[in-house]
Amino acid sequence: MINIELRPGPSSKGRSFYQSILPCPKRTTLWAQRREAGLPKQTGKATAIGTLVHAYLEAYNTGVIRWPADVDRVQFGPFTAPELSFEDPDIQAFVLDEAKRLAKWWVQTYEPQHFGRPLGYEVDVTACVATRRDLFQIPATNPDVPELTARLDEVVTMDEVAVARMREAHHLDLTPGVYVIDHKTKSRNYGLYPYLQGLQALLYPLLLHEAIYPERECEGILYNFILKTKEPKNIVLWRPPPSSQERAVIRNTLSGLWQFYQSNPNWANAAACFDELRDEECYFHKTGECDRV
Repeated sequence: MINIELRPGPSSKGRSFYQSILPCPKRTTLWAQRREAGLPKQTGKATAIGTLVHAYLEAYNTGVIRWPADVDRVQFGPFTAPELSFEDPDIQAFVLDEAKRLAKWWVQTYEPQHFGRPLGYEVDVTACVATRRDLFQIPATNPDVPELTARLDEVVTMDEVAVARMREAHHLDLTPGVYVIDHKTKSRNYGLYPYLQGLQALLYPLLLHEAIYPERECEGILYNFILKTKEPKNIVLWRPPPSSQERAVIRNTLSGLWQFYQSNPNWANAAACFDELRDEECYFHKTGECDRV
């Protein structure tokens, strides 16, 4: 068997934390309280599949997995990550089987290190950002607690060969340099382009440059969307690094959201209790932990 350790889950005060503030600060607070109490945040099937696929891709790039048959030999252990464990055994089996199916397709389709020479996986920039609070003008409520955390899926450096491979395989006209790679599994091939204008696409290349490689400009972020269709395929989109104007917007946005949250940490937005588009009810409204007060 091939044993693979799952990496830690999302960082505590990353871009998802900041994006959650505006819809409902109280929900953000309740999730933070659960995390501080050591209670897991139950992950949905889609997120769980994505987490496992990340682990498979890293194992393939580092030579732990070499052939499609190796995917069947992988063992995650007992499933020690509580947020990836499901009470329903059928759901648990589906998550494992679907991640395995996508991993086999990737190994059959691409060579290892498809996006270039890896410089790191799950690159944690929190420590570097903590020493540069001036980057985002986020007041430190506690000097020992970082107010902005981030962990990048993968960081690679592309040479001319890798750039040519991107042009041939994905019709992307890139230049050699350092890139952030973000892997996502999706059910369909629409709704992908908005990611290119999201906070993650703007923030991660800036963090990589400012916090890790100040002497080298990051050439942007590549989104590797693996589609969970009957016959899997992937779509790769590139977002160049943010302009100076966009960098100013990022800093002002994060600073403004943090100040708003500090002033209104328990404000419950009743309009956020139900997501009509996704047909979902807020977890805390459903459990009764939030009384909308």
